[in-house]
Amino acid sequence: MKQSDFDNFSELLTTTAEMYNKTFKPTQTAIYFNVLSKFPIEAVRMAFNAHLQDSERGRFMPLPADLIGHLEKMRFDDRPSAEEAWSVAVQSIDDRLTVVWTEETSQAWFAAASELMAIGDKFNASRGFIAKYNDLVSLARLQGKQVVWVVSAGDDKDLRDRVIREAYQAKKITKAQAAVMLPYHQATDGVLDKIQNVALMIENKGATENHKALSRVNELNKAGKVHQERIAILRDAIGGKEFKRKNNPRECLTILKKLSHCVFLVIRATKSISLTLLETVAI
Repeated sequence: MKQSDFDNFSELLTTTAEMYNKTFKPTQTAIYFNVLSKFPIEAVRMAFNAHLQDSERGRFMPLPADLIGHLEKMRFDDRPSAEEAWSVAVQSIDDRLTVVWTEETSQAWFAAASELMAIGDKFNASRGFIAKYNDLVSLARLQGKQVVWVVSAGDDKDLRDRVIREAYQAKKITKAQAAVMLPYHQATDGVLDKIQNVALMIENKGATENHKALSRVNELNKAGKVHQERIAILRDAIGGKEFKRKNNPRECLTILKKLSHCVFLVIRATKSISLTLLETVAI
């Protein structure tokens, strides 16, 4: 506060004291003013309001230490200063750049600065932005709102990657938010090809390697089913009384050999299906 703020501060302190049925001598007012002089008058006014809303300490007349406690909380809520917020906001002019800014920074930029910057009036844009930003921050702090960081994605994917990772490391955004906002990497084109290949296979069109592999799986499935049907027929034949009565042991042995061969073919077809499926997934 400046010396010119003393009268406003004195009125603020006197009004607050009356609420608690207290009176202040000029010397006491001067002590309050000197202790709190390093803070802006607007911030001090907010500290008084915060104290009045405090369910614990608010029942008592605030001491300078009480007010400083509220001022420190407002000061260290991770919100950037108006000048820091402005230096970030002006980067949004460049469509290539990704910007990570607070809600108040974004709101102040579009409300008071973007149009002026568009016509080249940087001086008034900065003044309007700082005033609007301070108002928004003061209101947010008065309401007890936590800082919220927002990502404005730029067109340059390489720059976006770096900015998003830095924001995550600074704990401005969560891991889930970073994963969604990160641009595509080298695998993207390959992933797109795989999606297209799957679409072709579903529609039974095209002649890609994945499609051929799927066709091979279908063929092996059909062959396996045929051999399983043969095994079932032979098993029923061997187990039937009519077969045992009409056929001699040598014929039974021949049938058993055929049955064993069919089982072998089914096992080999099953292995081929498994290997083909694994290769398809790997592709």
